[in-house]
Amino acid sequence: MRLDSEDVIAGGNKSYKLKYNIEEARNQNKKCIVTLGGAFSNHIAAVARQCKRENLKSVGIIRGDDLLPRNITLKRAEEDGMKLIFVSRKDYRELRTADETLLQSLINPLLEQNTIDTATCYLVPEGGNNRLGFKGCREILNQQKADYDFVCCAAGTGTTLAGLAASIKPHQTAVGIAAVKDYDFINNNISTYLSHDHLHGTYKLIMDYTFGGFGKSNAELRDFTEEFSTLTSIAIEPVYTGKMFYGILQMIKKGEFPEGSNILCVHTGGLQYLQP
Repeated sequence: MRLDSEDVIAGGNKSYKLKYNIEEARNQNKKCIVTLGGAFSNHIAAVARQCKRENLKSVGIIRGDDLLPRNITLKRAEEDGMKLIFVSRKDYRELRTADETLLQSLINPLLEQNTIDTATCYLVPEGGNNRLGFKGCREILNQQKADYDFVCCAAGTGTTLAGLAASIKPHQTAVGIAAVKDYDFINNNISTYLSHDHLHGTYKLIMDYTFGGFGKSNAELRDFTEEFSTLTSIAIEPVYTGKMFYGILQMIKKGEFPEGSNILCVHTGGLQYLQP
């Protein structure tokens, strides 16, 4: 399933996560979207581009030091009008693990220090990881007509995987290939979304192909992504989609899917930093 072909910058699963968040910001008459992400974040790039299209201001709280020259992600985000605020990795970890109420109270002083009117701002957590992001991800499979037993995606926060699990049929299973080494965070996140809406979608979270954690890879994975892209003409990268396709093919080789299974892989995009 090619979500990557919709829009390299603002498409993929990010468009689904942002759909209802931007709608809610409009309903609250907010003029600015504030969010968090790393220096190569697909989410940061998507928020900046979508806000530009929607005539909204945007602010990105960025993990790490303010380094020049900007990488392609942050350069593009600034060109799309996003104001960047850099925080230490220690402070960012505190923001990332805070619930939404605490997160708002931690971010407001940062905004005020940068002369941003907090009353005009709508906060979207890292990666679009909130109930409205989950609501959007429940629509990913709406137009999918193919018959399948398993639907697979890469998992960072687990929001997309939760959305898939909530929208599949009883005989189907959602499989997430984790891109980060944080099983408890992802699993708890999925369980919270599903239990809150009294949903019982079957899912599996696979931790065997993180390659050391978020943004980490090795020569084997990088070679795989290059070969896969060459053979299929479908671009993938080693942060998310590369780990998913690598993991699924390894699981098939190991016989971890029943023989004759139909497997639907969701290409969630994430190619923005590969674009000039």
